[in-house]
Amino acid sequence: MSRWLSPGVHFKDDPQVRVCARCGYPFPGGQHGAPAVCSECGTYIDPTKAGLLRSLAPATMLQRALRAPGLWSMGLIALCAGALAIAQAVPGGYAWWSIAAIAGIVVMMLIVGMRLLVALVVARKLGRVRDMLRQRGWWAVPSFAIIAAVLAASPFPIHVLFRLERPRLDAAAAAWLAQGGAATSAVQLDFLLIPGTSQLDPSLVEPLATYGVQPSSLAGGFGFAVPGTGFIFERGVYYYLPNLLPGSVPNHVLRHLGGPWYSGRYDE
Repeated sequence: MSRWLSPGVHFKDDPQVRVCARCGYPFPGGQHGAPAVCSECGTYIDPTKAGLLRSLAPATMLQRALRAPGLWSMGLIALCAGALAIAQAVPGGYAWWSIAAIAGIVVMMLIVGMRLLVALVVARKLGRVRDMLRQRGWWAVPSFAIIAAVLAASPFPIHVLFRLERPRLDAAAAAWLAQGGAATSAVQLDFLLIPGTSQLDPSLVEPLATYGVQPSSLAGGFGFAVPGTGFIFERGVYYYLPNLLPGSVPNHVLRHLGGPWYSGRYDE
């Protein structure tokens, strides 16, 4: 896979073709030639000794500069995108994890962009621009980064986690309703995958009225605050709103997850 992405630009290195390391004049016989004096600069050259002859092929460092990004770059981008998906999978999100993950993806893209600029300069100097650009890594890695970042930042992660947590959320809602839905009823939720626990709190739905949600739509509702989520003074919430019509509230206020469940946030 790595060779498919970044095979590099290959240069033919004929041991019969060597030049004087001092002046660059061709040396007869190359590495297999007899010791002799360079016809151009007069340096005595013994082909068996290192440092007196050099190949016409570019230096190893220049050849590495032409190599496209490969699996290592993809792996680091995937790691950042995975962290972003986890951070976005909970209501309110893990803000600092999201910032770090986005920063990681941006840094990786900047590194790929700088590598491309350096490779273009070197390839142009060596006359191998077309061969350098033929490597799949130059387009595959940026495309992978964009797709991974868009998928991680989409609603997909939060819906996947909700499907896993929903049996426990439904069980907690059923326990509350079995107690008559009283505001004083104590129901605690132990999340399946989210660290920490949450206490059922009917008062969490009250601030939603400031966003234009009709009070009648909030009747019989409650919320579970998700520990550690949100940015500074915010907290993400799983809202249970059986009387709210899906689509009646903008997604940036409440995102419908399924049935009577919504995700949102509140200011502490």
